[in-house]
Amino acid sequence: MTDNWPASAEELRAFIAQFEEGTWPKDRWNHRPHVTMALYYLFTLPAGDAIRRVKQGIVRYNQCRGIQNTPTSGYHETLTSFWIAVLTVECAREESASTLHETVRQIATRVLEKPELWRQYYSRDLIHDSEARRRWVEPDLQVLPCAAAAFHLHLRTGE
Repeated sequence: MTDNWPASAEELRAFIAQFEEGTWPKDRWNHRPHVTMALYYLFTLPAGDAIRRVKQGIVRYNQCRGIQNTPTSGYHETLTSFWIAVLTVECAREESASTLHETVRQIATRVLEKPELWRQYYSRDLIHDSEARRRWVEPDLQVLPCAAAAFHLHLRTGE
């Protein structure tokens, strides 16, 4: 997968369909498809629905592909919520009048330039703790920027 993925609206739709069906190739299920899928939902659904779809979608995809969602592997609530917050802030900053697939690709490429961003906020010990995998845990190294923090308040309260 390159920085040019998805190259078209058709390619984006095909990826989302494969993700939703649980047929996207497991060996291609890396950070770029995670980010692309989340951006797609954040741009096409109301915020609460998008967040639920991302989280439930990852759990379901993992089940379809035989990936165990356990206290030590699979779905990770804290990292998923962290990246949703980062992507939500990026979506709000986006001023492009591009097509959906171009906007998704541009934001994904920008975000993927800093794949280790979470390390500025979380220690390795906290991220590897099963509690952080199971539920949202606040960062232990640095407070999230206020836009992301407000987003997480929204996540917890549903307001």
